[in-house]
Amino acid sequence: MKNKLLNYNYYIKEGLIHTFPISIYYNRLYDNISFLNNKGIDFKIDIDYSNENFKIELSKIYFDEIIIIDTYCGSLGYYLTKFKVYKNNNSNIIKYNHDTFDKDINNNDGLILYYESKFDNIIKIDEELLYHATNIKNLEGILKNGLYPKSESKIEYHYERIYLSENLNDCIKIIPKLRIFSSNNIKDYIIFEMNSSNNKYYKDSKSNGIYTYENISKNNIKLLNNIYTQYDIINFDNYNINKLSNPVYVEFFKNDSLVYMIKRKDMNKKY
Repeated sequence: MKNKLLNYNYYIKEGLIHTFPISIYYNRLYDNISFLNNKGIDFKIDIDYSNENFKIELSKIYFDEIIIIDTYCGSLGYYLTKFKVYKNNNSNIIKYNHDTFDKDINNNDGLILYYESKFDNIIKIDEELLYHATNIKNLEGILKNGLYPKSESKIEYHYERIYLSENLNDCIKIIPKLRIFSSNNIKDYIIFEMNSSNNKYYKDSKSNGIYTYENISKNNIKLLNNIYTQYDIINFDNYNINKLSNPVYVEFFKNDSLVYMIKRKDMNKKY
């Protein structure tokens, strides 16, 4: 049985898992382990907001249930460092050891599991403006709804983040990579400019980019007037949804001349 409990210490040290702040994802973790209630196991999650670590207090529990708990915690990038085990009216805090854990908790009367994270550092944004590149199909959805974290990432899977660049040149440079990893037939990109506002931002250890887990309001977003195609950069000063055409097109103009168009049915209305 003990081999079923993954050793997340190893995976996190190897950089294969990124940590997502438990202060934001508390409800998701709670929902995923609420199956314990159906098994008659009481639990409580306590968060240390100063460092995003947390502990889970449990009534008497068996190893199979802990496997499930640990899997969900590991999927958020947290690993078990120590635990407090209650047995026969006594308690003992033990450093987690993958090889002995199942024996250490055997016949317990309750546990406290302590989880820590490998968390990208929160950074201070010196620049007033930030930039976000996206496929042109997302234009209407972003202007309507703003930017919000999504599970889908074009270069690398990350759980619900908004990726941004601290300067326009870096944002332009990332577009070819986005294009390569995109599954969309449309390969044309646009860039949004926004104020850094009061969001919390984190430095991506694998790139020059930064990211946030927080929504960015449509009122804080400005569309820059360039379309980056595979072969050219098209400048425009206005665009319009031509509902008289069939199919309906979103048309872009420069000095009242049509310079680019895309079928509206190809646009993502919900970003």
